[in-house]
Amino acid sequence: MWNGWKWLGAGALIGAVVWLTLRLREQEAMLAELQMQCSQAAEQNRQMQARWNADLARLSAQHSQKSPPPAERIDDLRQIQGIGKVYAERLARGGFRTYAAVAAATPEQLRQACPSRAPLPPDYAGWIAAARQLAPSHETS
Repeated sequence: MWNGWKWLGAGALIGAVVWLTLRLREQEAMLAELQMQCSQAAEQNRQMQARWNADLARLSAQHSQKSPPPAERIDDLRQIQGIGKVYAERLARGGFRTYAAVAAATPEQLRQACPSRAPLPPDYAGWIAAARQLAPSHETS
């Protein structure tokens, strides 16, 4: 074992012990500070992860809500004799946008969607018959 301390006097030895003790306390204080900083960083990381997860969930929900509905096919109902621009718009507002929808309607449903003040009312049954002829050729496309 090394006996290098023997040549030092008691005062020098005490001074060395005091110096080493102070250095040890400084190191302990630095270690405690680093541990506190690591703890704070871990907490900040948890908070950021929680915010990120919340933002991701919110954006996912917004995306699913904003997804456009599939494009609805709209037929040109003016191809049916007796239906012009005004009646076609009224039918569309009433939910009749395709030949198939008109073909499946009753005359009363079409009358409700397209009321007429004309002395001679539209031929709703004729519209249905014409739509039935047009519907098959357009539904396959």
